[in-house]
Amino acid sequence: MSNPHWALKDIHQEVTDTGYKILVWSFQPCHLWLRYSLFEPQEHIKPRTLRGVSLLTDKRFCFVAYHDIEQVEGLDTYLHTFTLEPWPHCQTRWFYFHGKMGGEYSPSTSAIFKKHRIQPPIPQEITIISHTADGAIATYFKNSYALAHDQVLGERIDNTTTTAEVGQTVSGGRYYLWRSFLFFDTSPLAGATIESAYLKLRNQHKFAGPPSHDLIIQSGMPSAPHKPLVLQDYDYRQYSGEGGRLLWADYSSGGPMTIDLNATGLTWIDKDGWTKFCLRESHDVARQPPVGFDYDRHYTAEAPPWPGVGQPLLVVTYFPP
Repeated sequence: MSNPHWALKDIHQEVTDTGYKILVWSFQPCHLWLRYSLFEPQEHIKPRTLRGVSLLTDKRFCFVAYHDIEQVEGLDTYLHTFTLEPWPHCQTRWFYFHGKMGGEYSPSTSAIFKKHRIQPPIPQEITIISHTADGAIATYFKNSYALAHDQVLGERIDNTTTTAEVGQTVSGGRYYLWRSFLFFDTSPLAGATIESAYLKLRNQHKFAGPPSHDLIIQSGMPSAPHKPLVLQDYDYRQYSGEGGRLLWADYSSGGPMTIDLNATGLTWIDKDGWTKFCLRESHDVARQPPVGFDYDRHYTAEAPPWPGVGQPLLVVTYFPP
């Protein structure tokens, strides 16, 4: 009686942290081993005699320096699982399957498979300096907080100086508000997959009377703010969301500050054009009147570069297309 035979029905792979899990299905229940080698199988021809004539027609493949891995499942099964770990990146392996049926070795073998574990994409980082169109828009000397906060038009654009204010204050019964704006040319990211990003600022000085405040990134894209700034860009109704927040405890007076963009903020990065941010103080966003000095002053694109002072930077980690 001849030894029993089996045949493969399907094969799948699962990627693990350090290699692969190979799953195969057979038409018949059997117990399999995966035999692999790091060397390409050697090929040779075995002579075959047919009706007294010697023919070089039987092709044979030989594995050298091979390793056998037994399936995870016990006994004979239809599903056969093999764990190949570790499997270094950029390593190629050739493998096939052989096995037993009912405890007897079977002459059946599978086809030879070739598998290369590719190197995963390596993230890259780009640092983009804010455009000199950045700056702040302010309202001054309002005897009503609602009037100062809700104005459609700002009263002054500061986009040629080395600093910009963000926040609000009250002095002598008069209210003052500032909202600042940043512009980044993110078109070099066309086609890329963005992994993370953060905004880096250098604060010139922080002013705060109780209560302390946070700095919030908002967006009015695609229409607002304009580049260059116009007085209508002051209108808070154009901006919404929270793309990132700098907590008061993380403020630095005269030092660097970083604001991580959250999942919402990452979607605001325009990979085909300009990414535009509106920076607002948290009480301004909450429409909460100030009780004292509640603003800060950060450097703009007109300031000297890092590390001497520090222009606003958008630092993006991404995978190239």
